[in-house]
Amino acid sequence: LVIAQFFGVLPVAGVWPSCRPERVRFRWISLSLQAALILFVFSIVDCALSSKVVFDHGLKIYTISLSFSVICIFCFGVFLLLSRRWPYIIRRTAECEQIFLEPEYDCSYGRGYSSRLRLWGVCMLVAALCEHSTYVGSALYNNHLAIVECKLDANFWQNYFQRERQQLFLIMHFTAWWIPFIEWTTLSMTFVWNFVDIFLILICRGMQMRFQKGNYADELYFWFCLSYVIIRVLNMMFAASSIPQEAKEISYTLYEIPTEFWCVELRRLNEIFLSDHFALSGKGYFLLTRRLIFAVAATLMVYELVLINQMAGSEV
Repeated sequence: LVIAQFFGVLPVAGVWPSCRPERVRFRWISLSLQAALILFVFSIVDCALSSKVVFDHGLKIYTISLSFSVICIFCFGVFLLLSRRWPYIIRRTAECEQIFLEPEYDCSYGRGYSSRLRLWGVCMLVAALCEHSTYVGSALYNNHLAIVECKLDANFWQNYFQRERQQLFLIMHFTAWWIPFIEWTTLSMTFVWNFVDIFLILICRGMQMRFQKGNYADELYFWFCLSYVIIRVLNMMFAASSIPQEAKEISYTLYEIPTEFWCVELRRLNEIFLSDHFALSGKGYFLLTRRLIFAVAATLMVYELVLINQMAGSEV
């Protein structure tokens, strides 16, 4: 949230880690709110200009920034609305947190709540930074190739910004003074595009860790026992079904010898392969082969699908 203030996301005061929840405030006159309003208006203008580019050139790879602008508008708008209620939300959350700090809820997993949540946030922010860095590096390299291979007589940075933010230069001319503002708005829009997912992930992870207070012994036993039984049964069935398969391999080897060279023993062996079944049998009712295994599995799958369909129909 501290980093988000610089990019105009969730503009509230008192979000430092050392601040108490009572000090969190939403202020109408603050630099973070002004930045949020500027970026929100800029996103609307950027969306309008991107729409004009799409109408002029059609929907192509280099005009796909329209969807990015629309997402940023909704993200900035949602966080602006949320920022007014954030002080109340954070105080109510702090009151609920006091319950989980009672001795009855004490466990080793809950003691590292803050460190685990911060680790999640840092990892996702670093991943987002790496993703954006690779995008910028690729864009700079492509800009260099365009200038060199196309022999363009253009300034490197001017050509770069006109390629990346072409919609902005429909209403303004490129000057070096615009570079800090364009970079700040681009970083802010990229940040809010990533932050909306990171924010939801951290909220959900925090709730999961608070409610996840039980031990894993029963769950570990259940999944280990289930996996062991499934693997044991499958191993037994496929081991038994491999007997007729190996018998067929012997008969295939036998057929490689021309029949005129067969002796009496080979002829008898061939008759045995043709008349007898080399497979485990269930009292003569069935033979345990791979075909039978897959047929039973397919039947069970069809039965489950029909059962799910019937249950869904009864609920409707």
